Amino acid sequence: MNTYTRSLKEESAASAVPRQRRDGAKPWFFAFAVKIILMCAFIFAAVTCRVRYNAKIESLNKEAAKIQMRIRKINLITANLRNKREELTAYPYISAKIKQYNLGLREADYRQISYLRIIDLPEKRAVKRHVASSNGKYAERHTALASVR
Repeated sequence: MNTYTRSLKEESAASAVPRQRRDGAKPWFFAFAVKIILMCAFIFAAVTCRVRYNAKIESLNKEAAKIQMRIRKINLITANLRNKREELTAYPYISAKIKQYNLGLREADYRQISYLRIIDLPEKRAVKRHVASSNGKYAERHTALASVR
């Protein structure tokens, strides 16, 4: 052997420490048991969280189903009311009620009808006619109401 490899063999043999059990050292199964207990605790925590979240999801799904049923019920009531309104405002229903209660219909009297006409005051014709300006303030409109029969 050459001198280099001989020195490596001698160093490796001298550096190897024999494995012996030290006094006061914990047995190997205690460390193993601690690791197993920690793993079981983590698994238990994960399963517990999953069960709790599943319960919350289920309760939220039930609440959503109840709300959807309420929405469907409200939509049905709305459709029924719309149909009832159409039925009550239809001419056949109104004419049947007129005949049932013997209500006489006649043409309107011209004296019962009045009209309102909006006229501009003559002295204020130079005023601008826009109601709202770009800055949001309202301009005055100088008008008057006249009743015409």
